[in-house]
Amino acid sequence: MPYMVRNVKGQFKISEDTLQIQCVQYFDRLHLRNAFLHHSPNGGARDAREGAKFKKMGVRAGYPDLTLLYDGKTAFIELKTEKGYLSFAQKEFRSWAQNNGFEWYLVRSFDEFIQVLKHLKLIKHEYIRPVNRVGEVCFNDGVGFSNAHSAFVGEKNGVD
Repeated sequence: MPYMVRNVKGQFKISEDTLQIQCVQYFDRLHLRNAFLHHSPNGGARDAREGAKFKKMGVRAGYPDLTLLYDGKTAFIELKTEKGYLSFAQKEFRSWAQNNGFEWYLVRSFDEFIQVLKHLKLIKHEYIRPVNRVGEVCFNDGVGFSNAHSAFVGEKNGVD
């Protein structure tokens, strides 16, 4: 499981990359006609030459992980792990976005991503969360939705 790590209690925690994959895959399965979700690959290790090229091309430090265009509006979504923190550049972008009338969200879990979609009125129903046969949330080893059964939130299936 390359995207999962165990914490000291032996529980699995997902990486920021895995959280992003889960959110994007779920969003794509919604097939919303009035919304478009995009990721600009700003992060990652690059050598100085490639970094300079990307900077000239418009890559900016602090730009959020996801940009959501919906109903003629724009929302920015920054993804972080449970203990992840915003960089100075990310805090500056958040201030700029909020001061200029844009929605900006910090999301630390898949459930928080769902709450953002509900807040923006992109989904109205209780969302379907994939679970495995014993009722645990299942993302195919933390990466995708395949081989999962669906259950509505609140059903007596061992998942709240």
